[in-house]
This record gives sequence, structure tokens and C-alpha cells, in this order.
Amino acid sequence: MVAWSRYTGAETTGPNTINREDIIRRIVVQCNTAVRDLTGVVDDIRRRVTDEVVPTLSAGYYIQYGGEFENQREAQTRLVVLSLFSMFGVFSLLVKCLGSWCGAVQVIINVPLAAIVTVHTPASNEGAGWWAKWACTAAVRYSKLFRDC
Repeated sequence: MVAWSRYTGAETTGPNTINREDIIRRIVVQCNTAVRDLTGVVDDIRRRVTDEVVPTLSAGYYIQYGGEFENQREAQTRLVVLSLFSMFGVFSLLVKCLGSWCGAVQVIINVPLAAIVTVHTPASNEGAGWWAKWACTAAVRYSKLFRDC
């Protein structure tokens, strides 16, 4: 048996319990993150456990990771896939409406850029009359954008 404090410098609190599931003993180690991101902490734990603990395990023992970080990774993957599908759907509709893929690419690229610049410009122009500058730049950018289509 290896002491937990040997690798972490942390002391355990509360009772250490050994649960049994499917005739296999299971010990659960839990931790919370306060300052760092969850994925970075899990990656560091995996690296240190792989380097320092796994070589000392007896035959038949294994380490399994689970928890909130798995849900976060699954949600991130799902978000990327759904974003790609939605971009493809919007692109398909634009090609159908505009009649050319060139026009669809122009809109896909220029609308987000115009929105970003329109929102960013008022923040960079501090002082009196910022709303007038914002209204003017927004009108010019959007009229140019839709004129080119």
C-alpha cells in the first residue's frame, strides 16, 4: 500500500472506505479544483500517476478516471460537431438562396467580421459622441457588406 501523502503532500480527511462492485474492490479518490482549470488538473494528475504510481501497482490493479471532466469533454466534442453541422446547413441555404458558392463564402466570412468590427469600434472610441461614431461605422460597414452581395 502506498501512502497518498507521499505523492501529493496532502493529508486525507474522513474515513477511507473500500467499496465492492462486481467482486472487485474499489477505492475512490476525489478532489476539487479551486484556482486552475479542471482539464489541466486532470491532465497533471494523469501524468504524475502514470509516472509514479502505475509502475508500483501489483498485477490485477488498475486506475480508472471519471467525473465531471468527462462530461465537460463530451460536451465540448458535441458542441464542435453541432457547430460544424450548423455551419454546413447555413452555407447550403446561402448557396441555394444566392445561387453561387462564391457569394455564400463572402457572406459566411464577412457577416461575422462586420459584426465583430462594429461591436469593437465603439469600445475603442472612448469619449463624447461614441454612439454617433458607432451608428456611422455600423451603417457604412453593413451597407458595404450587403451592396457587395
